[in-house]
Amino acid sequence: GWLAPNVITLLGLALSLAGYFLVHFHTPKFNEPCSSWVWFVLAFCTFAYQTLDNIDGKQARRTNTSSALGLFVDHGVDALNIVL
Repeated sequence: GWLAPNVITLLGLALSLAGYFLVHFHTPKFNEPCSSWVWFVLAFCTFAYQTLDNIDGKQARRTNTSSALGLFVDHGVDALNIVL
């Protein structure tokens, strides 16, 4: 199957944001403890993001669709995740 590398990148971003929004939903001021399952979901989302971040470049090379835009999107999403 063929899936655009930028779609993989953005899917990773969506999962990362979902994990952080879940934590924010449970403790809006980030000053109260969260349930263990919230941290488990955040850990899963972070792992999924990192995995997809590694896969997107491989997919771009495999499908010969590497581009400057893809590099920009990938690094932009990485930079955003560092801030989170």
